[in-house]
Amino acid sequence: MKISVVTPCYNEAVSIAKVIEKITKEVDEIIVVGNDSTDQTALIAQNLGAKVVSEQKQDHNTALKEEMRLLKISSSPIGIY
Repeated sequence: MKISVVTPCYNEAVSIAKVIEKITKEVDEIIVVGNDSTDQTALIAQNLGAKVVSEQKQDHNTALKEEMRLLKISSSPIGIY
C-alpha cells in the first residue's frame, strides 16, 4: 500500500534534511509544500528526493489546504499531513 507524506515548510533548511532522511524509508512519497521560503528549503528537499510544490501565500491555513488538495489527487490510499 502506498503512503504519502505532505508537509508545509517555511524556512526549514536547517531541519528539513533530518526529517526527510528519517521518513524516506517508511513512506513512498514525500511532498513538501514550500510556503515561499527565503532559504534553501526547497532545494534541499528536492535533492533528497521529495516533490516540492510552491505556495506563494505565507499562511499556515493556505499551506494546509494545498496539502489536502495534493493528497486528494495523489495515488496513495494513505496520506499523512
